[in-house]
Amino acid sequence: MSSLELAALLNQELLDNPTIKAFQEYQSSINNNQELIALESKIKAYQKAIVNLKARKDDNATRIIEEYKQTMDEFNHHPLLVNYLYLKEEVDYLLQNINVQINGQLLDNDLTK
Repeated sequence: MSSLELAALLNQELLDNPTIKAFQEYQSSINNNQELIALESKIKAYQKAIVNLKARKDDNATRIIEEYKQTMDEFNHHPLLVNYLYLKEEVDYLLQNINVQINGQLLDNDLTK
């Protein structure tokens, strides 16, 4: 079997993997979730406001920073995002294992030549 055929087979196995499928579904849900999109926009607006307020040494910076922290907390604890991040860790772990196995095979092949 050629390297290209092996890569295609591995790719298909990854696409069929239940963890990767769930990750992709959550990723799509997050990208289309209006609540998260609005929170992300709000976070970016707070970040800009904080930079501007700090540059002017404005006393409102503390209040804006608190509101920013609350918004970040709401964003980071949204169930879709929590599950997505968990699945992202699982996918990363899976891909790291595949990488180690492929590199191990490549090393073994080089040593046996």
